[in-house]
Amino acid sequence: MGSILSAHPSVPETIQTVTLGAQQYRVRLTWNRRTQGWYMSLMQLDETPLAMGRRISPGVSPLFGLVLDEAVAPDGYFVVRGKDGYAREDFGVSLTVAFYTREELAAAKAAADAAEEAAREGEPDPLDVVITIA
Repeated sequence: MGSILSAHPSVPETIQTVTLGAQQYRVRLTWNRRTQGWYMSLMQLDETPLAMGRRISPGVSPLFGLVLDEAVAPDGYFVVRGKDGYAREDFGVSLTVAFYTREELAAAKAAADAAEEAAREGEPDPLDVVITIA
C-alpha cells in the first residue's frame, strides 16, 4: 500500500519517473544546503510543472493545495514521515515520502473505523451504565 519515493541522499539532486495512482510523473528531489532541507518538484512526463520547489517537512503533504493544474494532478496525497531538523542522509532512512491514492486512504480509514468498532463491541455504552448505591 502506498508508493515510497526512492532516496539517494548522497546525490544532491535526482529526477525520477514514478507511477502515482494510474499516471506517471517526474519527481525532482533537491537538497538545499542553505536551508538544510529536501525540496520536491512534481512534473508531468514532458516536465510541465505541477508543483515546484516544495519543502519536504514531516507531517505536511508537500503538494497539499499547491498544484498548478489540478486536472492533471495525481489522485491522492503525499505523506512525509520523520522528524523535523533532519539531515541530508536521513532521506530514505528516518525521513520518507510516500504517496497514497484516495482509494488507499479510504480503505485505510474504513479498516481503522472497523477496528475501532470491533474494540468497542462488548463494552457497555456509558449512557446505559446505572450505578446502584445500597
